Amino acid sequence: MKRLPLLFFAIAISLVVAGFVTSANSSSKQEASHRKDVPPVKIAHPKGDHTISTTTTPSKFADKIVKDERTGIVPVRIQIPAIDVDAKVEKVGRLANGKMGVPGGFESTGWYEGGYKPGEPGNAVIDGHVDSKKGPAVFYYLKDLKKGDEIIITGENNKKRVFAVTSVETYIRDDSPVKDIFNFSYGSHLNLITCAGVYDPKTTENSKRLVVYSQLKEAN
Repeated sequence: MKRLPLLFFAIAISLVVAGFVTSANSSSKQEASHRKDVPPVKIAHPKGDHTISTTTTPSKFADKIVKDERTGIVPVRIQIPAIDVDAKVEKVGRLANGKMGVPGGFESTGWYEGGYKPGEPGNAVIDGHVDSKKGPAVFYYLKDLKKGDEIIITGENNKKRVFAVTSVETYIRDDSPVKDIFNFSYGSHLNLITCAGVYDPKTTENSKRLVVYSQLKEAN
């Protein structure tokens, strides 16, 4: 007899807040200027005039500065060819209990819209159920992904961002590295999360969390 459906991955966003505040206090002004104001997290931005005044002619290297043109997309579809995933992506936020929301169906996924968009600098996060009383759900086979496997995200404007898996990690439920999963990064990353380990019917949660880390490979 199959176990009850799992409304699984519940990372307290309050931990994310702590991670963001710590990072904001310790990072440089350059990093702070790249940070996204992620509700309900309020990022402290450096105060003061950011205009650079000089008494000499502009640097000869000025024209060599390349603008970061990486842009994110609002995801509506996720495809993972290696494990035959082709699913809808819903927008999810923070629940009243402070936990990350989950998708409404077992065959769809949820993008945390309070964080980063897939493709832009930062860690975009998409979650999905691992199983239901009927059997495997959308992210059941995440554990089988290998380094280099592709994750294809399609946006509302039909633009695509292709990511390559860098690692697959499993953590004890309360020891998940929240900052690594949700925080700002200079690279463009997409992290997929689901449940692993043993299911506890009393808490309706699993003992472990599985995270697939990936980085941007191409945009078109």
